[in-house]
Amino acid sequence: MNERVTFQLDRPDGEDRGPSHCTLTINDSTLLGHEATFRILTKVTVKDSDPVNEEEVHFSTDLMLDQPAVRIDLPDEPLRTFSYDGPSISIRTLAWLKVDDGLIFDTKISQDLPVHPIDKEKPTGDPIRTIDPRDDFSMTANIGAISWPARLLFGLVVILALGMIGGIFWVLHHDLTVPLGQEIFFERGDSPMETLLFTLAGLFFIVRASWSLMKRILRRYILLTRPEPRSAIRLGDRIPVSRLVAGQSRIDLRNIELRVVAANLECGQVWRGRGKNRSLESFEKAGRAVTLYTKKVAHIPVGIPIADYFTGDVDFTPMFKALYPPLEIGSSHGLKVYWEIQLIHRDLVDQELRYDDLDYVYEDFLEA
Repeated sequence: MNERVTFQLDRPDGEDRGPSHCTLTINDSTLLGHEATFRILTKVTVKDSDPVNEEEVHFSTDLMLDQPAVRIDLPDEPLRTFSYDGPSISIRTLAWLKVDDGLIFDTKISQDLPVHPIDKEKPTGDPIRTIDPRDDFSMTANIGAISWPARLLFGLVVILALGMIGGIFWVLHHDLTVPLGQEIFFERGDSPMETLLFTLAGLFFIVRASWSLMKRILRRYILLTRPEPRSAIRLGDRIPVSRLVAGQSRIDLRNIELRVVAANLECGQVWRGRGKNRSLESFEKAGRAVTLYTKKVAHIPVGIPIADYFTGDVDFTPMFKALYPPLEIGSSHGLKVYWEIQLIHRDLVDQELRYDDLDYVYEDFLEA
């Protein structure tokens, strides 16, 4: 805590309202008599070697530090923010003061604020593996499970990917052997390391994009859909599986498992690369996750709705107990609440049906 200035939030009675005012106690007399700017803000700090942090100002005012104790009236509205410390980001709510007392550098003081505490027990297990379990499958069995048009499309993607990879190596060989000035892409003046990085980046992009498309094709042995529109989930909701997922397989499914999992996704941005290859990357990583429903079925015949075999309700109360409320700071940082339905098979590519566009009530996460 900074001893030059201390901040004290005073709350009114009732938890649904925000703090009514903040008292600044000036312990350093050299700060008196100066104009200042006071803010309450929430800051997202990305835990990375080259991070992009973000903050959102909830309240800001200019004032004169003309006495040792200064009272600042705050808007009478909920301050919906909290402290959070996860694997990829941390979230803090701060009182921030800038004092106009220097010719070049002004004094800046910040202090963590005791905002509404949210105590959550950490779920067991690896959140990343809960949301994205290891997907082992048989390529032969999976290709045999999709239709002939899908198999032809899969083969076309493989041929195009191999062709593009071969094209990169042909251009690289061409540019390294032709006379100076006749290069197509790789300039002879580039450093060997820069040429290598360009080559690896191109190969990585082609392989990643092609593999993503191939997995989408391999998933065509079944199409999972939402059987009814849904816009929100509330604390206490218990929803039958049949109202959350629908689908019919074009082959017999054996030893199939259906799971419903929910997570807090930590969102932020980082810088990657150097020089002209430097670029901004956004990420969403599971910081906390919980399993809401799981059931294994020995056999589902071809053409039979899977909801006929996965009976029972999904209780969403554990989601509200384990996860923090969604908190968006800017357009790219903060916490999201996300849940999905997973269909897991030993020999086939796993399926997922995402529910990442629903609304939630902030207070439901506090009351759980």
